[in-house]
Amino acid sequence: MVEQFADPSVMSEEQLKAEVAALVRADELSARRWACEVPECDGLPHAGWRHHHARAAQRRPLWLWTVWMLLTGRGWGKSRTAAEAVWEWAKTPGSQIAVVARNATLVRDICFDSPKSGLLSVIPPEEIVKYKSSLGETTLLLKNGTLIRGFGAETPDNLRGWAFDKAWLDEYAAWSRHTAQEVYDMVWFCLREAELPQVVISTTPKPLPHVKRLVERGRAQEKRYRESGEPPRVVLTRGHMRENDANLSEAARAELEEDCAGTRLGRQELPGELLEDVEGALWKGWMLEVEGFRWRPEHLPDLQRVVVAVDPATKSHENADMTAFTVAGRGFPVESTFGDDRPRGYLAAL
Repeated sequence: MVEQFADPSVMSEEQLKAEVAALVRADELSARRWACEVPECDGLPHAGWRHHHARAAQRRPLWLWTVWMLLTGRGWGKSRTAAEAVWEWAKTPGSQIAVVARNATLVRDICFDSPKSGLLSVIPPEEIVKYKSSLGETTLLLKNGTLIRGFGAETPDNLRGWAFDKAWLDEYAAWSRHTAQEVYDMVWFCLREAELPQVVISTTPKPLPHVKRLVERGRAQEKRYRESGEPPRVVLTRGHMRENDANLSEAARAELEEDCAGTRLGRQELPGELLEDVEGALWKGWMLEVEGFRWRPEHLPDLQRVVVAVDPATKSHENADMTAFTVAGRGFPVESTFGDDRPRGYLAAL
């Protein structure tokens, strides 16, 4: 191994500087490598890979797929995984790639500029010809003619008229439920002429209609794969924050798990669980996410009649069910609360 390196004692100062620069550059290129070929790799350093790299679950599916949905908990590494997929696509000369986030600011600040998972952190600087990052236009032009263009998902018309080969949709569950499905459909209209159209979606799951629709397609195709061997075109990758422990703050993760474990928020954000609505529930989970769904008390009309409903617990020990209260006036819920008061306590509250 030693014979492979030049002898510094017979090199000029300029030659030595060039040799050191070449070695540093080779190390930088090695550190940019993303995915090894070790089955079930955990992403930790091993022979030939001295740096942290992709876990097996972060590698792109090997078969012919159209949608790869990274439906995982926070901190799993879904943004980095999607950015690496875009970089692989971008290596094909002249490719046209769309990147869509909730709005123009987020597509620029997270998908392009994020120092650990954005495209600028993944694509080598020498491959970039021009990066334009004004709020109204975010584009990245590469040496090989590939152009990566960012869009906000506020309205489907943002994508009207464009043509692309591939697309990355970031935090799909955070898009407005009023327009998300239309924007998704418009992305596919933009891919109508692509030779091999593919979309990678990175998102923490929420039980919203546009998210559930894709998940249901993926689940149905997974079932068909088990039964007939036909590979799914919509690929679902699920994962827990814990899988990426090697790249996360131990203190922050411990705080999140202690504070959120077992809660609805924790189940959604840590293991990436898609929480289903309770069957028959009048209020769906996605409704609570919509701005303006909950009326502020000062905006309620004058109430001619106020009704208080009580669903009392039948037991009074410490493990008894909660007692629920709802106050309504002419169909407007004014307040909804609960507590573990004994009968005398909740009667006093009334």
